[in-house]
Amino acid sequence: MSRRRKSVVSLVLLLASLACVICFLWMDWGVKPGTPDQSSSDPGCSMLDAGSGERRVYSGKASPVSNEPEAPPSPQNPPADSAGRPFELLFCDPTGAPVPSVTFLYLVEDFAALNARLRQPQPDGAALPYYAEGASDDAGVFCPPMSPHSAFLRLRLTSSQWMPLHRTSHSPGLAEDEEGVFLSSGKRREVVTLCPAKSVKLVVRYADLASFEGEVSVAYRHIGESPRGFERPRTFALESQSDIHVERVPRKGELEVVASNRRAGFRGMHRVVVATEDIQGVFEIVVPATAEEAGVRIKLGEVPNQVAIQIVVMVQIGTPVGGGQSEGGSEFVQMGLRTSEKLRILVTTETMAWESELFQLQPGEVREFTPKLERYCTCKARIVDENGSPLWPSMLNGYPDRYASWFFARTSRRWDGRENKKWRQCWVDQRGDATITNMPAGKRSIVAEAEGYESRQLDVELKPGEIHDLGEIRLKRAAGVIIIKLTNYDATKPYYASLGQPKSGLVSVPVAFAGGTCRLENVPYRWLYVIVQGKKRGGGGSRGVDFTLTPDKPEITIELDVAELQTD
Repeated sequence: MSRRRKSVVSLVLLLASLACVICFLWMDWGVKPGTPDQSSSDPGCSMLDAGSGERRVYSGKASPVSNEPEAPPSPQNPPADSAGRPFELLFCDPTGAPVPSVTFLYLVEDFAALNARLRQPQPDGAALPYYAEGASDDAGVFCPPMSPHSAFLRLRLTSSQWMPLHRTSHSPGLAEDEEGVFLSSGKRREVVTLCPAKSVKLVVRYADLASFEGEVSVAYRHIGESPRGFERPRTFALESQSDIHVERVPRKGELEVVASNRRAGFRGMHRVVVATEDIQGVFEIVVPATAEEAGVRIKLGEVPNQVAIQIVVMVQIGTPVGGGQSEGGSEFVQMGLRTSEKLRILVTTETMAWESELFQLQPGEVREFTPKLERYCTCKARIVDENGSPLWPSMLNGYPDRYASWFFARTSRRWDGRENKKWRQCWVDQRGDATITNMPAGKRSIVAEAEGYESRQLDVELKPGEIHDLGEIRLKRAAGVIIIKLTNYDATKPYYASLGQPKSGLVSVPVAFAGGTCRLENVPYRWLYVIVQGKKRGGGGSRGVDFTLTPDKPEITIELDVAELQTD
């Protein structure tokens, strides 16, 4: 018994000695208390101040900042997102061939920072955001760093021999020389189409003088594409010099140069359109002593109160080129309008509206309009199911079919047929009653919809000031079925599904994947899109597919491989 006890004591002493040795080695060679872990601190990334061009070193942590720049993202050093796969920006020419060595500055913002910056305009003198330098590789690919959630990429090209094929016009908060790309967890690649560019030098002068004083705006458009208007102009103020250096205009395109002067006795604007291929070296623009300008005169004698007037170019999908505020009983005159494209005039008040037909001005023409404003209309309806029971919640949507009515922000389709989410809509109350106000008179479409039911569209023609009662709108129960099967999934982790329409918003639906399979019922017959992700707030990758449910094909089974998705 004593011999066994001695063996146990010896073993305990041996283990204690071994533990002491391990602790000593750990304290000597490991990370000491109070010392930052050098292996986990960011090396600091080299940034370029967008305002001054000064290079600075920025680090997002409180650890000491290194002066060594971080290696730029590349296929060899991919900034992989949380799913382990990088987001790719592919730069290509109009033929689809990759464009290597495109240099640019970029800034990745998450939506929270973007919305905060848009809601609170920065004061004068505020620090500009830092832009990182980037370049496409030999395959025309660049991998920007991904945000944990969806983000917005601001892109500023610095390569003088390339330019975007079309300017981005719908992205928020962009400067004149920036492009915008939305980075979302559902996308792996975004294609940025570039076209060959050149720089030109313009000299503007009067017919009888060597210089020009005033403003000159220069806009461009590409040749060989579908009909499009000129892109957003760049404005130059000329005081004593007469030359303008314009960077990055299309090699195969047209320039629109509009000279607006401050010379005494000179009235109006002078407009010149020149092909960029014809500009070799310096191109001289001579402004005549008397320029023929075109414009409109709008007589507002029948308008009771203050009105908002907007003149738009419809070739450019409603791009404003003039307008302002005016009082009833007066005249509104707008000169210096374009003569190359069709225009439309929109006049609105709080209760009435008027829009002109499409028209095109001739050089020197001043066309007169006398608007006859029509009062807005009202549509009422009661949305019920097939048994007459109120459907709540549900929605009533109304939109015009005339293609200038985007101005009222109540259209579901733009004039060129593309989708537009700006509907005039209202929610239905618990009794199923709905009322849409401020509807312009004319031919209109009304759509009633509710979750789990087939939507129904009614075409009506509204008279000025009319209160139109549509009565009961009965909706049928949707009968579509979607079965989602997951392969290579983790049975211990949750998965989330979202359902919506392509190029529209996705609607998250509570889905329980029992054994990797879920069943969605009462889905409307339409073109749909299903996306599955492993993280509830995104950022962990996703898998999706689009399809169409019809009465002939009311049920569909979808199989998605989720092996590469990260989960909560």
